[in-house]
Amino acid sequence: MVKFSKELEAQLIPEWKDAFVNYWQLKKQIKKIKVSRLFNFDNKLTEIIQVKSKIIKDGEDEEIYETELAQLFSEEDEVRVFFERLDEELNKVNQFYKTKETEFLERGEILNKQLQILLDLKQILNDRRWKNSLSKPKYPSIPSSWSSTPRNSDYSSENSEELSATPTSTEPTQTDEAIAALERNGVSFTNTATRGHGEFINRKKIQCAEKMIRGAFVELYRGLGLLKTYSSLNMVAFTKILKKFDKVRYGIEPAASASYLKAVKRSHFISSDKVVRLMDEVETIFTSTSPTMTRKKAMKFLRPQRHKESHMVTFFVGLLTGCFVSLFSVYALLAHLVCVFALLSLHLFMYGCNLFMWKSTRINCNFIFEVPNQAPP
Repeated sequence: MVKFSKELEAQLIPEWKDAFVNYWQLKKQIKKIKVSRLFNFDNKLTEIIQVKSKIIKDGEDEEIYETELAQLFSEEDEVRVFFERLDEELNKVNQFYKTKETEFLERGEILNKQLQILLDLKQILNDRRWKNSLSKPKYPSIPSSWSSTPRNSDYSSENSEELSATPTSTEPTQTDEAIAALERNGVSFTNTATRGHGEFINRKKIQCAEKMIRGAFVELYRGLGLLKTYSSLNMVAFTKILKKFDKVRYGIEPAASASYLKAVKRSHFISSDKVVRLMDEVETIFTSTSPTMTRKKAMKFLRPQRHKESHMVTFFVGLLTGCFVSLFSVYALLAHLVCVFALLSLHLFMYGCNLFMWKSTRINCNFIFEVPNQAPP
């Protein structure tokens, strides 16, 4: 089973590493408590700690958690230091969570405004197209089937199509206000929307702005998911460290972790549901803005699934390596037996080569080796 410290280290968000609970420092402090307890094993302590929160008013209300240590902890400085550090970690997590939550809520409001302005601008352009189509003269040479064909929407129209802006008394003003609002909120329309008689607004740029806003919503949703993971990991870290404290203080202070854990569950980073509600709102906006986007497709886009890694290559590499090692070891054992037959075969082969060379060069090998010549019968 993987230890939680390794699991926490693997799931840490690198940019927020310093904002997480310092689980390793708290574990070291518990080890110090365990060592100090060996010297005071006979002290039977029965008091219960109390965790209270107070609000400090310094420009803005801020909730700080403090542990009221009873007389039992005054005799053990290590326990006192442990709960002081635990309070510091809890306040650090709460403060960081509040900051990020406020930041994401502000980004969500800005994106909602940008999206609403963009939808208003598209509605103005659609109304203008409709009026322009009604004001155009009908020629008898055009077939009726063409004139009755409905116009395509903004999503299915060609990107190169441009809208002619006919000056009216109210519509140019509304268009200018919408474009100016989008530019103030970070969506650039430079050289794409002009404000004069007979000029035009490019629909391709509007679609590009829509893609930018959609991408910003995706980034917001993933940031909210990271903040939710941050909250759950810290909650598990507090639970694990208090369980370790209970094991060290077993039979002395059974209600210590329970009282502190209740305070952790009442803290802002656990009790607040603004992040979950904002995630639901982003999912709803993402599915409602596109008519072809179902909730299932939207969730696949917002939560991209990781591709499952195939271990076939690793399996075959291990299998072939094992086969090679086993066959090589068998060959090393049988090499001593095979080498005898190999030497005998090599000797016979070389003897045959010598006989062939001696005969081709007319060397009398019988005379050299003193082999008697047998007379034919």
